[in-house]
Amino acid sequence: MSSSQKQAVITLIKKKGKDRCFLENWRPISLLNVDAKILSKVIATRIKKSVANIIYHNQSGYVSDRYIRERVRSIFDIMDFTDKENIPGLFIFIDFQKAFDTLESSYLYKCLEAFNFGEEFIQRVGHFIKTFKAA
Repeated sequence: MSSSQKQAVITLIKKKGKDRCFLENWRPISLLNVDAKILSKVIATRIKKSVANIIYHNQSGYVSDRYIRERVRSIFDIMDFTDKENIPGLFIFIDFQKAFDTLESSYLYKCLEAFNFGEEFIQRVGHFIKTFKAA
């Protein structure tokens, strides 16, 4: 791909009904070349076919036909059980808001390899990670 096809322009969009004076009321969005969007969609579609088999059944985010309300029900069931059985416990809720920004690419490659995505597919993912630039 040419350098212009690998460049994203980041801009900010105001969140509706929020005060423009605060940074958290703005959402960054990357504007990509159409060719890059098509290729990334192809990769995402290929991963989507396997994701339900890879991600454990109690994880509901970003997996088709899985619903967050099932996880909420599980939490209530666990709380009820531990209360009835007098089992001490603690729930920890972690916000992974910036999870992708902190993901090591080498870890991602090893995960894709472990799940048998194939060398060519992993190279294509790596191409997006290594060569795309944003401004």
